[in-house]
Formats: sequence, structure tokens, C-alpha cells
Amino acid sequence: MGGATPCPRSFAFTGANLRVEHVTVTFTANHTYRGDLEVILTSPSGMVSRLAEKHSDPGNNYSAWTFSSVRHWGENSAGSWT
Repeated sequence: MGGATPCPRSFAFTGANLRVEHVTVTFTANHTYRGDLEVILTSPSGMVSRLAEKHSDPGNNYSAWTFSSVRHWGENSAGSWT
């Protein structure tokens, strides 16, 4: 039984500092059991959205899946999103 291996990726939003209404993330990962994966988005202010949690899904991979969240409503967009 293996432990979790984080694979963080960040994106620095340096455009105009906009107020967030909703966020979309297109995600691709190769894995033989996508139900083992968690996808978590953290805003520059530290607000966390769980876009995918571990669950019973024996399918392979996430291939250009688009997740969305309104949890960041009203936050400033500028900074590093992880």
C-alpha cells in the first residue's frame, strides 16, 4: 500500500487583478485508476477547492477533463494558483 505523492503545479496570474466569479481548470493525468487521485486548487489567498476527491472510479486517466469551482467567488485573481 503506497502513500500519496503530491505533484504540485503552479500558474502565476499576472494580468489585471480581477475579482473571481468562477475558476475552470483543464487537467490531464495518466493513471490506471483515476479514483485514486485528488485534484486540489489553491488560490493565492489560500482558499482551497477540492476538484476531485478519492472515490470508486476504476477508469483510466484524466484526459483534458475540465473542472470548475465557484468557491473562489470574490477573491482577487492576481498571484500564484497551485
